Amino acid sequence: MRPFQGLWGLAVLWLWVPTIVQAQHVTPAQDPVSIRQKHEAQTFRPDFSSEQLIRQCLENPNPYLVARTLQEAPAPFWQNLKHNQKIIMKCLLHAHQVVRSTAIVRLAEFPSSRTASTVKPALKDPDPLIRAVAATLALRGGDKSAPLSCFEEILKNPGRGMPFGIDSQVRIPVTPADAYRAWVPLANPLVLHLCKAYPWTTPLGDEAFQRNLGKEVARNPVLIATLLGRTPYRDPYSYRQVICDAFRFAGPKVIPCLQEGLRSPDWCVRENAARACGAMKDSRLVPDLVAALDTDWASVHRTIAWALGEIQAPGTLPVLYRLYAVAKSAEQTEFGHHRSKPSGDFLTRLAALSSTLKEMKLAKPPKFDGYFSDSRIVVTLAAIAKFGPERSLEFYRILTQSNDSYSRQEATLQLERSAAFQ
Repeated sequence: MRPFQGLWGLAVLWLWVPTIVQAQHVTPAQDPVSIRQKHEAQTFRPDFSSEQLIRQCLENPNPYLVARTLQEAPAPFWQNLKHNQKIIMKCLLHAHQVVRSTAIVRLAEFPSSRTASTVKPALKDPDPLIRAVAATLALRGGDKSAPLSCFEEILKNPGRGMPFGIDSQVRIPVTPADAYRAWVPLANPLVLHLCKAYPWTTPLGDEAFQRNLGKEVARNPVLIATLLGRTPYRDPYSYRQVICDAFRFAGPKVIPCLQEGLRSPDWCVRENAARACGAMKDSRLVPDLVAALDTDWASVHRTIAWALGEIQAPGTLPVLYRLYAVAKSAEQTEFGHHRSKPSGDFLTRLAALSSTLKEMKLAKPPKFDGYFSDSRIVVTLAAIAKFGPERSLEFYRILTQSNDSYSRQEATLQLERSAAFQ
């Protein structure tokens, strides 16, 4: 066996040695010319005492030396685009990617009134990241000709790096929030398409963004239909926030569109319309929200309960009591023997609180669609609590007899708050 093992070892070496030799071969990115140029750029001692010397360095045939010059050029050079615009535009058309990306990164550091015209050559760059940064800078400068498709690269990979200087990288100098602020005023349906495709990148909670988006939504009904359409499944939570941001400051012009959405046979459109109503907090939408409860989709009931809690219109508490009772009666269907059945007296007393709701068409309980009754109970109780405990004392007294601990704890907490207020 030993001779065989020796032959086997020779065979392995015969296969392994060429691999080692091949791995030591110079790759195209490390060809002798590039190595020499990088060494020259690293040992170069730049003299930036005048803009004329900087421009001379930028004309050098060594791309790494040009990139280093762009990297280390002082702020006055970039702020004086009136005299240096042509040479910077030439760098943006350079054959070497590191020169183009270093130039666009430095331009992003020093925006001015001439930035939009300076970055025009980069709008057709083969590198999508350079195109995206150039488009954002152009829009900031008032140039609306930049294609919105450029921005998708920023939203896809907001943390990606760009070549910078001789052999380093920097993060994209434009964040998704910067991109949104730049192109939201364009009122283009593609803006909403990007919001739906990448909802987690939107600047949630930014009031300036919300006001601009609401203004454009009110101005363009096409955007309303886009927003109320199917929710993207990749990040539905963030998209719900996008809807709230878009309609919070949209104003009364969008009310007819939302009323139409609440009558839609598509449960997703109806749910998104209810969420938009809650964000607007307009009491004129309450009758339409109540009428929209005729669907048998539990997620729609859940969102309408949240919206009614946000609006807090007089007379809607009985609706929320009824929604809570429906969610409680659905527990037995969803969990079976795993949950104790609510007592008949408990449900009867809850129904008595909402006996006047003849307009609510809830003949059959909502079907299970992934939203457990637990979730609907939590949302409905939170909506009721927003009205204040003193307005729902009888409801909370009944709730102390509930068969689930969360409802009992909520009832006890609200009754204690009511006593403290008194």
